[in-house]
Amino acid sequence: MLRIVAALGRGATKLPGGVARIKSTSCTQTRNVAATERQRKVVGFSINALTGAHPGFRRRRRGQWRAKGYHMDMPAILQGDSLTRLVQGAAAGAVATLVIGFNWGGWVTGGTAKEMTQKGVSAALVSALSPICVDKFQHSADAVSNLVEFKKVSSWQQGSFIEKGGWATMPGAEPANMAVAQACAVMLGSLEK
Repeated sequence: MLRIVAALGRGATKLPGGVARIKSTSCTQTRNVAATERQRKVVGFSINALTGAHPGFRRRRRGQWRAKGYHMDMPAILQGDSLTRLVQGAAAGAVATLVIGFNWGGWVTGGTAKEMTQKGVSAALVSALSPICVDKFQHSADAVSNLVEFKKVSSWQQGSFIEKGGWATMPGAEPANMAVAQACAVMLGSLEK
């Protein structure tokens, strides 16, 4: 009876009437493997994929696996001297692009762009206001006497003469614009010849 109790502890079942039925270990193992395989197939794995025996997989020796897994080697161009040459080439290309772009490509910095814009605005303002200055000079009350005096003044002082006469002062602006006065003097000099 002791033997039956010991056998009951190892996977035997007790039948009605006190008779014990002992299962064989090979039968139990076969059932466990079949159940495990069914569970793996339900999940989507096959037993071959889990053991590495699949024809598409190559097994590696345990020493070749790394602690964080197998990683792909970097291409030869990114290793050692090749990496150094690659970085040097990229830096040289960036410098060459900047030199060519700023010298011949028309690239400018923000400060240069602002300066160019201010110069363009000033030039447009002078070209728009100088004909008004000439018209004011010609339609003044004593235009003939002013023209005689204008011709007596040297060419480098003619802009100051126009400015002092008030012909370069535009409506709504207090001081006279020196650039407009200079352009007005040039236009008056070319008209009278």
